[in-house]
Amino acid sequence: MADFIRRLVSGNKARFKDSELDLELDLAYITDHVIVMGYPAVGIEGLYRNRREDAKKFLEHRHGKNYWVFNFCPLRENSYDADVFDGRVSRYPFPDHHAPPLAILALAAREMRLWLEGSPDRVAVLHCKAGKGRSGTLACAYLLSLDSPPTPPMLERNYNKKEWAKAKKEREALGLDAKDASEVEKKAEEKAKKEWAKERAEEFMNEMPNDEAPVPPETAPVSEAEAEDGESITTAGPVKSSEGSEKKADENEGGECPHQGPQLSPSFNAPRTDTTPTRTAAQGDGTSKAESTLTSVLDLHTARRMRRDSSSSSSSSSSSSSSSSSSSSSSSSKSKAPKKPKQGVSIPSQRRWLRYWSLLLADAGPKGFWPPLPHPPTSPDYDRAAAPRPRVRLLGAQVRMHETKGLKLGVVKAASHLLERAGLFAGDKAAQAARYGNGDLWVSLARYEDGLVEELERWERWSREVGVGGIGRRRKGGEVMPRAKAGEGEGGQVTGEGEVDLGGEIRDLFAGGRWDQKKMVRSFARLGVVPAEQKQEGKIVTQVLRPHDDDAGIVLNANREVRFKLYMGKVFMAWMWLIPAFALPPYPESAASSAPVTLRFTRADLDFPIGLGSALVDVELTFEQLPLGASGEGERALEPPARVPSGESAVGQGEKSAGVVGSVVGALEGQTGIRQGVEVGQGLED
Repeated sequence: MADFIRRLVSGNKARFKDSELDLELDLAYITDHVIVMGYPAVGIEGLYRNRREDAKKFLEHRHGKNYWVFNFCPLRENSYDADVFDGRVSRYPFPDHHAPPLAILALAAREMRLWLEGSPDRVAVLHCKAGKGRSGTLACAYLLSLDSPPTPPMLERNYNKKEWAKAKKEREALGLDAKDASEVEKKAEEKAKKEWAKERAEEFMNEMPNDEAPVPPETAPVSEAEAEDGESITTAGPVKSSEGSEKKADENEGGECPHQGPQLSPSFNAPRTDTTPTRTAAQGDGTSKAESTLTSVLDLHTARRMRRDSSSSSSSSSSSSSSSSSSSSSSSSKSKAPKKPKQGVSIPSQRRWLRYWSLLLADAGPKGFWPPLPHPPTSPDYDRAAAPRPRVRLLGAQVRMHETKGLKLGVVKAASHLLERAGLFAGDKAAQAARYGNGDLWVSLARYEDGLVEELERWERWSREVGVGGIGRRRKGGEVMPRAKAGEGEGGQVTGEGEVDLGGEIRDLFAGGRWDQKKMVRSFARLGVVPAEQKQEGKIVTQVLRPHDDDAGIVLNANREVRFKLYMGKVFMAWMWLIPAFALPPYPESAASSAPVTLRFTRADLDFPIGLGSALVDVELTFEQLPLGASGEGERALEPPARVPSGESAVGQGEKSAGVVGSVVGALEGQTGIRQGVEVGQGLED
């Protein structure tokens, strides 16, 4: 009975059956050295997740002491003592259903690589709560950093009985016997490694400047490969094929986006014409190769972590083996296409983060992003005067959505009324209207704690290996950093809380729950609707949003992560994470600010557009890039506060409650399962 419940909770994730131990776990071998599994639980939670004692028994029976556990759950979500696995546990926590601080991808991937290079018998065991999104993101981050392409497991013991039987049958069909199968696999792996190394070498060679190359024209034609990247930049003119974008969003509902790069469209303030120059936002040939590498890694993770549709495969095999089937049955089987498995890393923002990481690995990231330290480094801090941080001004947003009415609005109004009755929005009525809108659309901006991100990036710089591909490796001695107190580095800016020591050993980075025993994400600004600029074309409503507190816009660090969360009144609609520097064109060299640039995200690019969010067509964010090195008291005052101002604590409470209601609305309407709705609500706590 317990296994039946666990299978229900696992959903469409693959499970591993060990016949020798008579154990079935929510677990999968992505490669022979990378394992992803669900949370090792005890008590009531152990009835529907992996039992902790079973997980330990499985790992010790198969791998002895040659395993290391990587835990991505914050303490406020779930925790256990590292002694459970004899101290072989590293923690890189971040909230469920969210993208992490980008530096976590680098730090975790480097530690995995360091551990696995110690012995060919070692394995890395990754888990979050469900063992899918966060674990999959970090597993892919490690696989992307390898010098050779990752391959599915080669060892029989790392397959389920059915999977191995199928693999063996395929070998027999190719004329291979059991003796030479491993030799063929070994040769194929060696060949793949050579091809991978050649591609990686080409990536870095393509980044070398060509002194004899002609200066490219200001407007260049878009190649087929660039068009597939899904990123284009326009500084004026309309967005073409809005109906096609709308259709694409409808087809990709559920958060599975084939291209994670947002489309870039003109600013809605700019003059609109029908002939708009367009060019790719990709920086060098390394971009297309990085995209190809990312796709293959994501496909590998999906193939290993997600359960295959057995019905489609069985029907296809039976139709191929039977030669006497009627034409009517064959036509009906053709009309039923095999069901595409759900993506292993299905949250668009997490996939977007992997794209950013793949660009950094290919040396095709934004110029000046994560500047390196001198070698050998003496301090984890870099010269800010030599590498000023790029800044952008968020001018506003534009949201297009289908007209909403009927049952959905009724449920939303009832939910909002319940929130008011519960006292979650108690206080001055005028303040409520200004803060949340009176049933209007609004956007909350948030980011991770500044102290956390700054310390993570200090460790990223300090532990990075030099040379080609060094960003994916930890240098010798990089696990220990000279100690400094908060406020003593980075030009005197506060880099931590109070008198917390910075530096020390990297293994103590998250010790004691310093960063993850409380909320890790903080709201710092809002956009509100401008009623005078609302318009409607047919059944599509377009609303324009501006900053509440300052008409000049919100100045942001372009290299920092930002979360945009959409609400309708008090009900959650969707959210997404973005690092502007990766999506915007190269920074202007002139002293003047550049023309506004607008990024467009279809519904497929948003995370959990459920309930009211299912009515979204697209979201546009308009940025203005500020010149590098520019400063001024007026601009400095627009920098987001390090913490939510006093009196804003109620906002976090309201956002959490609104998120829970929004997810439940989606579940009640049948757009998501009750389980997914509850999990999204839990993820909204941050």
